[in-house]
Amino acid sequence: MLIHSFSGSPQNGRSSHSATCTTCGYRQLHIDEGCFGRHASPIMYLPGQYRSLAQDDALSCEKAIAKLNQIDNPEFI
Repeated sequence: MLIHSFSGSPQNGRSSHSATCTTCGYRQLHIDEGCFGRHASPIMYLPGQYRSLAQDDALSCEKAIAKLNQIDNPEFI
Protein backbone atom coordinates (compact mmCIF):
# COMPACT_ATOMS: atom_id res chain seq x y z
CA MET A 1 0.00 0.00 0.00
CA LEU A 2 1.14 3.54 -0.75
CA ILE A 3 1.00 5.91 2.22
CA HIS A 4 -0.33 9.29 1.05
CA SER A 5 -0.98 10.99 4.37
CA PHE A 6 1.17 10.81 7.50
CA SER A 7 1.32 12.65 10.81
CA GLY A 8 2.70 11.89 14.22
CA SER A 9 5.04 12.75 17.05
CA PRO A 10 8.62 11.56 17.45
CA GLN A 11 8.36 12.28 21.17
CA ASN A 12 5.68 9.75 22.02
CA GLY A 13 6.01 7.56 18.90
CA ARG A 14 2.34 7.77 17.95
CA SER A 15 1.42 8.22 14.32
CA SER A 16 -1.54 8.18 11.99
CA HIS A 17 -1.52 7.50 8.28
CA SER A 18 -3.80 6.87 5.33
CA ALA A 19 -2.88 4.46 2.54
CA THR A 20 -4.21 3.20 -0.79
CA CYS A 21 -3.48 -0.12 -2.48
CA THR A 22 -1.82 0.61 -5.82
CA THR A 23 -3.23 -2.61 -7.31
CA CYS A 24 -6.90 -2.66 -6.33
CA GLY A 25 -7.51 0.89 -5.02
CA TYR A 26 -8.60 -0.23 -1.53
CA ARG A 27 -8.16 2.67 0.94
CA GLN A 28 -7.38 2.66 4.64
CA LEU A 29 -7.91 6.07 6.25
CA HIS A 30 -6.58 7.46 9.54
CA ILE A 31 -4.84 4.32 10.80
CA ASP A 32 -3.55 5.06 14.30
CA GLU A 33 -0.36 3.20 15.16
CA GLY A 34 2.58 3.62 17.50
CA CYS A 35 5.26 3.40 14.82
CA PHE A 36 6.32 6.97 14.02
CA GLY A 37 9.97 6.03 13.48
CA ARG A 38 9.19 3.22 11.04
CA HIS A 39 7.18 5.54 8.79
CA ALA A 40 9.28 8.69 9.25
CA SER A 41 12.76 7.20 8.78
CA PRO A 42 12.51 6.78 4.97
CA ILE A 43 11.30 10.38 4.70
CA MET A 44 14.26 11.64 6.76
CA TYR A 45 16.73 9.44 4.82
CA LEU A 46 15.88 10.74 1.33
CA PRO A 47 17.13 14.36 1.58
CA GLY A 48 20.60 13.18 2.57
CA GLN A 49 20.85 11.09 -0.59
CA TYR A 50 20.35 14.09 -2.86
CA ARG A 51 22.08 16.85 -0.87
CA SER A 52 25.25 16.85 -2.98
CA LEU A 53 23.56 16.83 -6.39
CA ALA A 54 23.90 19.89 -8.59
CA GLN A 55 20.89 22.18 -8.38
CA ASP A 56 20.92 23.59 -11.90
CA ASP A 57 20.75 20.38 -13.94
CA ALA A 58 17.19 19.33 -13.13
CA LEU A 59 15.02 18.31 -16.06
CA SER A 60 12.00 20.37 -16.93
CA CYS A 61 8.66 18.65 -16.50
CA GLU A 62 8.33 18.24 -20.28
CA LYS A 63 11.81 16.67 -20.62
CA ALA A 64 11.18 14.33 -17.69
CA ILE A 65 7.91 13.15 -19.27
CA ALA A 66 9.66 12.64 -22.61
CA LYS A 67 12.32 10.48 -20.92
CA LEU A 68 9.66 8.45 -19.11
CA ASN A 69 7.81 7.94 -22.40
CA GLN A 70 11.02 6.60 -23.95
CA ILE A 71 11.06 3.79 -21.39
CA ASP A 72 7.72 2.51 -22.73
CA ASN A 73 9.02 2.65 -26.32
CA PRO A 74 10.17 -0.84 -27.47
CA GLU A 75 12.93 0.78 -29.52
CA PHE A 76 14.42 2.25 -26.35
CA ILE A 77 15.31 -1.21 -24.95
